[in-house]
Parts: sequence; structure tokens; C-alpha cells
Amino acid sequence: LSPVCLGSLRRAASINAEYMGDFLAIIVQTGATTLNSICAQAIGADHKKLAGNWLQLSFGIITLTAAPVVVIWRFAGEIAEAIHFTKDKEVLAATKEFSHYACLILYPTMMYCALRQYFQAIQIVVPATIVSLATIGVNVALNQVLIHGLKWRSINFDGLGLKGSPWRRSCP
Repeated sequence: LSPVCLGSLRRAASINAEYMGDFLAIIVQTGATTLNSICAQAIGADHKKLAGNWLQLSFGIITLTAAPVVVIWRFAGEIAEAIHFTKDKEVLAATKEFSHYACLILYPTMMYCALRQYFQAIQIVVPATIVSLATIGVNVALNQVLIHGLKWRSINFDGLGLKGSPWRRSCP
């Protein structure tokens, strides 16, 4: 939702930062997405404690791999400038601004993904389904408030513009 609402300059900046962040997030994501298969095998073999051990190991792998990826994502704008990803100075400045906040989403998202995969393996899916559905509504509301602002009764919040988009993504 957010890149469409940002305007062309900000959309280009968010896409530049997301391109680098999403490309590197694959490294971290493997620690979470493989969990469903290995936990299901452990549970199928009646080793429920082993499934919990796999979850803990997954959390450790995510933590170790997320740290360097978050640092690289944090400096996506600077890296884009160094490799001459674009010549547009305004886009580069906005990419720097966006990536400084967008990097915050990776760690909590991957931890939630691992937990969701674990619960799916032990066949507890209703809580994750409810959270996923609620997240849609929360994201729509936060998108409006954090990017565009809120003017209602005595509330006069102008919004954060480009900074609001990554903050919106890192909340739920």
C-alpha cells in the first residue's frame, strides 16, 4: 500500500531501499521458512521437544543473520550512491531517509514468521490467521495516519511522509 501513496520521488526511494533490503532478507528468511518442514518431521516422529529445539535454533539463526543484513539495509542509500544506482540526487537522499527506518522491520518480521511456521507445524493456525487478518486493518489505518496524517477534532497530526511508510510496516 505505501509506495503507491507516496508519490513518484518517494516511491522511487522506497523501491530502491526495498530492493536491497528484500534481496538480502532472503538470507535471514531461510532461518524461519524451513522451520515448518523440520518441526513437522520432529512432531511426526513423536519428538515434540525437538520441535521446540528447532524453534530456538531458528531464533538464533535469525538473530545472527539479521544483524549484518539490517546494517547493510540501514545504509542502502549510501550503498546505492556509492555504486551509482541512480544519478538523481533527490532520489538518493530520499532512499537514505527511507532505508534508515525501513531496516527496523526485518528482525520482528522474521521472528514472527518463525513463530508462525512453528505453530503451523504443531497445527495451531487460528491465532496466526487472526493476527494476519488484523494486520491488514492495522496497516491500512497506520498507512493513512503515519504517512498522510490525521485531522480529527483536537488531533492535528501532519503525518511523517516518507518516514511514516517504514514505521507503518514495522508496527504490527
